Amino acid sequence: MFRAVSPVVAAFVVGSACVASAEDWPTWRFDGGRTAASPEALPAELNLRWIRQYTPREPVWDDPLNQDLMPYDEIFEPIVSRQTLFLGFNDSDKVVALDTGSGEERWRRYFDGPVRFAPLAWNDKLYVCCDDGYLYCLEADDGEIVWKFRGGPSDRKILGNRRLISTWPVRGAPVIADGVIYFGASIWPMMGIFIYALDAETGDPLWVNDGQSMDYILQPHNSPAFAGVAPQGYFVMAGERLLVPGGRSVPAGFNRRTGALDYYRFAEHNKTGGAFVAAIGGVYFNHYREGEVNMYAADTGDALLSRIGIQPVLTPDTVFFRGDSVRAFSLSSIVAPPDGSQITPRWEIPIDATADLIKAGNRLYAAGGDTVTALDLDDSGQQPAIAWRKLVQGNVRRLIAADAKLFAVTEEGAILCFGSASESARHHLTSPVYTDPAQEAVDTSLSILDATNVRDGYALVLNADSVDTLIALAQRSNLQIVAVQPDENPIQEWRRTLDGEGLYGVRVAVLHGTPMTLELPPYLASLTVVDNREDSSILKDQELLNRLFHSMRPYGGKLCFLSNPENDPVAFANWIQSGQFPGLTIVDAQLQIASREGPLPGAGQWTHMYGNIANTTKSDDQLVRLPLGVLWFGGSSNLDVLPRHGHGPPEQVIGGRLFIQGMDCMSARDVYTGRVLWKTELHDLGTYGVYFDETYKDTPTDTRYNQVHIPGANIRGSNFVATEDRVYVAQGSACTVLDAADGEILQTINLPPVDPTARRPQGPPWAYIGCYENTLFGGYG
Repeated sequence: MFRAVSPVVAAFVVGSACVASAEDWPTWRFDGGRTAASPEALPAELNLRWIRQYTPREPVWDDPLNQDLMPYDEIFEPIVSRQTLFLGFNDSDKVVALDTGSGEERWRRYFDGPVRFAPLAWNDKLYVCCDDGYLYCLEADDGEIVWKFRGGPSDRKILGNRRLISTWPVRGAPVIADGVIYFGASIWPMMGIFIYALDAETGDPLWVNDGQSMDYILQPHNSPAFAGVAPQGYFVMAGERLLVPGGRSVPAGFNRRTGALDYYRFAEHNKTGGAFVAAIGGVYFNHYREGEVNMYAADTGDALLSRIGIQPVLTPDTVFFRGDSVRAFSLSSIVAPPDGSQITPRWEIPIDATADLIKAGNRLYAAGGDTVTALDLDDSGQQPAIAWRKLVQGNVRRLIAADAKLFAVTEEGAILCFGSASESARHHLTSPVYTDPAQEAVDTSLSILDATNVRDGYALVLNADSVDTLIALAQRSNLQIVAVQPDENPIQEWRRTLDGEGLYGVRVAVLHGTPMTLELPPYLASLTVVDNREDSSILKDQELLNRLFHSMRPYGGKLCFLSNPENDPVAFANWIQSGQFPGLTIVDAQLQIASREGPLPGAGQWTHMYGNIANTTKSDDQLVRLPLGVLWFGGSSNLDVLPRHGHGPPEQVIGGRLFIQGMDCMSARDVYTGRVLWKTELHDLGTYGVYFDETYKDTPTDTRYNQVHIPGANIRGSNFVATEDRVYVAQGSACTVLDAADGEILQTINLPPVDPTARRPQGPPWAYIGCYENTLFGGYG
């Protein structure tokens, strides 16, 4: 349900949403309607003033369909306020402020998770939403935190898109109107969805709607289920309506005064929708596919027009669509077209606007490829004239206009500033500076890695004595490291140092807290390192040890204490052998290293198509039971998976690994973290016409089936089985044997020929495959 937290909400008035002075571009696509239209007129001639080069962005969702529907962090999305350009970083967990005149960095602020959306500027403040579950209010001048507000019910962590983040990340990006800021936390309805209105000055909540996540509603295919809108995208103001993008669905409409849900037309609009939403004049435009949008009534969510154009620029009287050409429509003609009439554009001009289109003053600015084009609009509404074209280095993907300048963002990670001055452009190159950590840190890291033999997966490092230890561990392994530091003082400095090395976020994250305060997820760590050289009492803290064990990965997760030589190894051995930690064994009592071996007590396995060789379709797992929650998500693409309508064999799970087949490969995923462990290409699996056929089309962004239904494994059965140490794959006339740990091809087993007396005896195709205890069964036919 929704609940009012303060009577202040009753004092709302209808007004413009997030419109600052004409010199600013204070939020994504300029204002709360996301119209991409600013009243500021830029100088007639623009010259390159400065370039700042960063690395290209890696979008959070790694398959083509999600990138098409939810592209919110595939490039930099800057805003400008008070002669400062602000950038969020989805890899190094920071916001950077740049001087618009020079491109020089003014300040930076690191957070406890990725920043995937553009900040929002208002009244000398900057608002930042973060995957750590918080909305932050900062001083725009120096980045100091004014207040922060947690969107979820706790600080519980999970693995999300290969990063340790909040269970309820803030991916409902904020919008502001009349001093009230709106945002949403959580993207999984089963975990709870939270939509908020806060006082922008104080951060005090005015209302929260936390009861719409498990409504019993119709979903696509008209299937009833408990669900709700899953906020991913920039919130939008449409009069009295707060529009909440649903990631891969149409948005939901909420009453902005009370927080009550007005509509969510999920099933009715079927498999349409996306994170892009823009609104004006009682209508909104929502992503359909490949940039095209549908138009809906903002008050009701009724569909009005389908696939009308590509991401529009909106003004009170005209709608401009980008693409291979720029088209202009009268807003009234598309909102209420005369009966029986065909909607035709006011004008169309063939220029490349495939990447972006904005309006500033009486000009349109279009981007496509390496070209930016300016169009002079005619007050009479006639076709505009081309004012100029500029070639730039790189592929321009975003334009914004502010502070008498035009800013362009390229796909390659560059920010370009164009202004009226004609002096030589300044070039700022941001690249890693690699240093050699102290020898003591190198020795410590090598001793840890050699003694534990763990160099891949996720690592927890607690109480690290210096940032050099983290650098040394990262340089000498493939570990994704999360350092937990109880002392807050060095954290910002450590983050900056790691960022300078090109490690922060992508390989190492530093979080403030302890295992007692961070609410770490279970089964995360392949390696846990505890520096207790300054505090030998850790081994006596039973609750702390329980927390550490809770986060260790089964099947070989290692725990290493960096103890003083005088510490008693007997105490360590007694702790391990206490019987409270199933599967925990001593690797080295003197070095105080332990390993969590084997499965979780009561865990089952699924090794054949129907569970086991007896085809019982029954799991012996005793742990999977209600209530269930999200352990990890993302970071494991469906690109190496057979098309689902071909009905290939199901995945198999044993030994903490999930094995799944693609069209030309086998791969293994870690069931506890989603990490891709290995992928082995097997170029001719012999499954064409069985698990996919000539109807398959490589069209991941098309709503139509890319493979018609065929019987697949329902008739043929599975062509692979898995054991604790091997994966057996029937491949033509042979069975290919893979190492379950790394996917290496170990051997090939051929069936004996049907007629060994033939002149050239041939082995038959391997059809049936099964495994029982130490025996592999094969059959042909």
